[in-house]
Amino acid sequence: MGDEVIPAGAEVVFLDSGVVPLVTDINLIDAPQTYRIAAASAGHGDPSAIEVTTQARKLALLPYAPVRESARRGIDGVQVSFIRRGRIEADGWTSLEAPLGEESESYEIEILRDGVALRVLRSNAQFAFYSSAEELEDFSSHQSHIRVRIFQMSSIVGRGLAYEELLQIM
Repeated sequence: MGDEVIPAGAEVVFLDSGVVPLVTDINLIDAPQTYRIAAASAGHGDPSAIEVTTQARKLALLPYAPVRESARRGIDGVQVSFIRRGRIEADGWTSLEAPLGEESESYEIEILRDGVALRVLRSNAQFAFYSSAEELEDFSSHQSHIRVRIFQMSSIVGRGLAYEELLQIM
């Protein structure tokens, strides 16, 4: 916003520690909930209060898609590497790595052909190994590029947001 001046009498919403999640129980996600909304100076029974029925979605709980994917061929296969991103307390600049933000570190890496997953690799680190035997079984030859779709996993909501890319194998 910078040097913008808000005119006197403008309506604003001040977000502070009073803002709470719509649901605190995972079982309430996608379940309709009714809320009464009123000005801070009025109670929820005030005639000016409005009633809204809505439902919380799991989108806010999904782990972000990894970034900076790469693929390197070794003697026995291809190592697919990436960097995780965090959605919880991940805005700091003092750490070399984004905080995990999940109960445990886990990823699923799909090897794709024509948009279809030929194989799913699972890893507990920011890399996965795609063996030469698997590559030959999937494609009948070594590839110069592979298309991957990578998900960070959540123990609460499953697969996070996907990153999909055609990677050149270095």
